Amino acid sequence: MIASIKLELWYLKTPEMNKLAEREGALVAKGALLTLFECLRLSHNAVGHRSMLKNIALVNHCDADWLWRVVTESGLFEYNADETFTSPYLSDTLGLGHNSRSSRARTRYKARYNDDNNDNNHNENKEKTPPACVCRNDTQHEALDSPQPPQYLGYDKVVDGCRYGYRGEPIPDDAPEQTSQDTRWSWRLGRWIPRAQWHEKQEKKQYELTTKQQWQTINGQ
Repeated sequence: MIASIKLELWYLKTPEMNKLAEREGALVAKGALLTLFECLRLSHNAVGHRSMLKNIALVNHCDADWLWRVVTESGLFEYNADETFTSPYLSDTLGLGHNSRSSRARTRYKARYNDDNNDNNHNENKEKTPPACVCRNDTQHEALDSPQPPQYLGYDKVVDGCRYGYRGEPIPDDAPEQTSQDTRWSWRLGRWIPRAQWHEKQEKKQYELTTKQQWQTINGQ
């Protein structure tokens, strides 16, 4: 059986992909995505490792560290402390490690892409409609054109049963979903805060104190 990659058009319109395209250019962004997808598709269970990127970068005439930054900073991939990485989208389309949150996001963005296409088709039809019918068509579609509330995709992840923020810091099981890559979890304040306000030594100290207290509570100390 020939290995294949399923890449749906709506996925190229997600906020994460748009952000990567703005930063690197659309052509480069799509090339990086396909290159990393190819790496994962040829790996066991679609799980890649940072060490694989050196050969891939050599073949594609790019920088391995740059590819790794795409993995860790774009929000399109999930990565672990051991430098393995996966694509929730690719794993979902292959039926591997079915992740409910990535599936919900996939359904949500796909629906949004279809809605956008329908709106574009509607606008094209309106332009072709004779002037006498324009007012009636506007009234009919007024409800469909009303703005919808924004949807958010959480950037936090679960690894081996433990929750981590986008940048790898541990977070409580009951913490709210992380909605921005530019925030980190504060154990001192009990909420997500901007990265600029996050102090590693203070947060590490509070995290160790909190986990110690939780351990003592569990063991009745």
